Amino acid sequence: MMERVKVRAWIETIGEQLHTEHMRKALTAAGSFLLGLICSRGLMFGKYAPFGIAAVAAAPRGGLWAGAMGAFLGYLLPSPVYVPARYAAALVAVTAIRWALSELKTVNSHQLFAPAAAFLPLLLTGMTMVFLNGSVSYTAALYVAESFLGAGSAFFLKRAANIITGLTGEGREGPRNRTVFDTGDIAAVAVSLGIILLAFSDVSIMGVSVGRILLVLLVLCCARAGGIAGGA
Repeated sequence: MMERVKVRAWIETIGEQLHTEHMRKALTAAGSFLLGLICSRGLMFGKYAPFGIAAVAAAPRGGLWAGAMGAFLGYLLPSPVYVPARYAAALVAVTAIRWALSELKTVNSHQLFAPAAAFLPLLLTGMTMVFLNGSVSYTAALYVAESFLGAGSAFFLKRAANIITGLTGEGREGPRNRTVFDTGDIAAVAVSLGIILLAFSDVSIMGVSVGRILLVLLVLCCARAGGIAGGA
């Protein structure tokens, strides 16, 4: 009986520590770092990786620099990414935009700020590559599509981050202690999970892709919970 009381007291102590200001800041920084690192490893069309930029654009204010460092490390690691230096430049740009406008709360809180912060660096660096290499219109179209995908990903990641910061009671990035979520919130979480799982698409065991299996399971779970619309 005494052992149970001690264990319960220990658990309550840990719970109290997790709700302190310093612990929330540490968790925000650690979560943003991991998100930036993982998202930067996700690929589209086999060689484009806009998701790390989107993660930094959507990172909570307290996790901006940690997210940028995580994404930068992810882009530096060996991968099939086409011209990693371009993503490093876009990463510097999106971080500078976030930092320069960090004091403008009205701008930062707008739902289109994160998509715009991801879209502009991706588009400008992509068009720079087109002009330098004299690329064909097909490649330019891919850069434009990548920019829009990065903007859309930032929108969903930002909304998911708002939900998490709201649940932890931080109160700046999202409503405090939310218990009811609408379909938009659920869609944002599902899309964010899909973006994260993309990083594992190249991880394979005996030729079987772990990431693709997880993505299929995610679609099936969404379809089971939300029917045809949820699966879509």
